[in-house]
Amino acid sequence: MDTTDRLILLKEEGLLNDQEFDSLVLISAEEVTKNVIKVYKDNKKLSEQLKVLLKNKLEAAAKEDNLNQDEQSKKRKVEVVLQQNTDLMRIIPLMAKELIIIED
Repeated sequence: MDTTDRLILLKEEGLLNDQEFDSLVLISAEEVTKNVIKVYKDNKKLSEQLKVLLKNKLEAAAKEDNLNQDEQSKKRKVEVVLQQNTDLMRIIPLMAKELIIIED
């Protein structure tokens, strides 16, 4: 049972006259309107705060992704250098044998 229903019961029981009833219903409606406006403003503020938080979270995720990409790029460079070193380590003994053969 809401406030309007209670006011109707009071009027029906003769505890409120028409003018009092109308005044109280109007006051009740104004309070409801104020509350609705307050909730709307609060929701709007929360919505803005959520947008900012989401934006910050997305930016942080993008930065982390960039860092991960940079790290992956560095790992790939190290792997290439290691592979080149491994290739050189295989070639050096062969070159040494050829040098020995040439000197003989």
